[in-house]
Amino acid sequence: MEKISFMETEQIKEHIRIICGQTDLTGDEALVKLHEYNFDYIKVIRNHLGLDKIKDIKIVSVNQEIYKQLRLKLDATVDDFNKRKENNETRL
Repeated sequence: MEKISFMETEQIKEHIRIICGQTDLTGDEALVKLHEYNFDYIKVIRNHLGLDKIKDIKIVSVNQEIYKQLRLKLDATVDDFNKRKENNETRL
């Protein structure tokens, strides 16, 4: 069952402006994504940036957070390198 939500036009325009400012989506693409994610602009941004795949992990200490961020960055870098290598691309 789909949820029906009502929003003011100004509120939708503000959400589109925020999405366009945080991503490389156009206004029309942002509107489509807003519809897709039930007008939750945070979910749109997280999905576009690939952050929706990262699970929230409870952090106990500052050191754990530091190492978690290092692992995430290194994993993303390795994934990017492997994709470029498969496509025989060079980095500009």
